[in-house]
Amino acid sequence: MTFKDVAGVTHKYSSLRIEFHTPSEHILDGVNSDLEMQVIHQKVNSTKLAIVSFLFSIVEEDIEWNIKWNLLSNDDGDVVYIPDPWAS
Repeated sequence: MTFKDVAGVTHKYSSLRIEFHTPSEHILDGVNSDLEMQVIHQKVNSTKLAIVSFLFSIVEEDIEWNIKWNLLSNDDGDVVYIPDPWAS
């Protein structure tokens, strides 16, 4: 993976590990998120790190939506059409 520094110079990094934190270590708008995933990268031929964080909020599960998306095939092995839940 490549990242650009503030001067616009591109540097190569390799992924080291993924870490999860609950609640999140970082705060957005004064609030911790339910979960934070951090992908930690190390610069090639260096000890410098780049960490990319993703913040997640847990919301009430929509069971009907999950059922529609989980039905990928029927008992006969026929493919089942899955409608796009975001289509208007």
